[in-house]
Amino acid sequence: MSDILTITFNPAIDKSFNVQALLCGRKLACTKPRFEAGGGGINVARAIKQLGGDVTAVFLGGGANGEELSRLLEVKNVPAWRIAIPGATRENIIINTCADGKQYLFDLPGPKISRSDWKRCLEAVRQTTCRFIVVSGSLPPGVPLTVYRELAAIARKKNAKLLVDAAGPALQAALQAGVFLVKPNLREITAIAGMEATETNAIAAAQQYVQDGRCDYMLVSLGKSGALLVQTGGAVRIHPPHMHAKGSVGAGDSLLAGLVLALSKKKTIREAATYGVACGTAATLNEGTAIFRKADVNRFYKLMKAKN
Repeated sequence: MSDILTITFNPAIDKSFNVQALLCGRKLACTKPRFEAGGGGINVARAIKQLGGDVTAVFLGGGANGEELSRLLEVKNVPAWRIAIPGATRENIIINTCADGKQYLFDLPGPKISRSDWKRCLEAVRQTTCRFIVVSGSLPPGVPLTVYRELAAIARKKNAKLLVDAAGPALQAALQAGVFLVKPNLREITAIAGMEATETNAIAAAQQYVQDGRCDYMLVSLGKSGALLVQTGGAVRIHPPHMHAKGSVGAGDSLLAGLVLALSKKKTIREAATYGVACGTAATLNEGTAIFRKADVNRFYKLMKAKN
């Protein structure tokens, strides 16, 4: 069906708006809200489509919000396969305060998923022809950690590369299953290794997982400082261009989108990581849930290739 398949077990409608300031006990005037299809894998799919890539988004969606997710993806021309579920898909709230330029994220819980529903999601993956499978985002109640083991087995059978963006026990489960690449941030990788959150510890932990065969590559995102690409033989720092960030929503998903798209175009892992960081950096130029501008990605990538 597509070169790249993304999976989102816990999608959301992302609702973002601006206020002058957050004041307790006051009625606050808000700007007109913006609605976007959200959740890790869906954000990755939107970003890949924005870059002109070939992608299909598979997601669990229920109720009016589930239907709205399908509509929002259709508006963006993102091919999607919705697995209809009984529960109502969640909403997330993103508030930008104009007075101080801060951003507040309210991540609401998702519905409980039945075994038959998440199994139907896996069956959709089995039926889809692809070379890359991206699983990004949290697991809602009812979806077990063993889902990563099943997805790893499906990927191996399809001869597809599995990339995972997860945290905590989910990240541990993905590494135990054995995947092509994981994309934690510095805090997430050091937390599961029981270490202090430093770059030195992040590199040490990542190298150990790579050496143990838990993943071929690990891309540790460092926010505005770029990323660390860890592979057999060492680690490489990917430096982003200097710029003023307006928001952080979707930056990690944009990074992963650029990475997997570049890999699908047979770029080297270092070129792909550099392109991914360019995408993640470009995403921070926008407030709320807006995707990056492709022109910004191209501009940053050109600058970064000369320095990285």
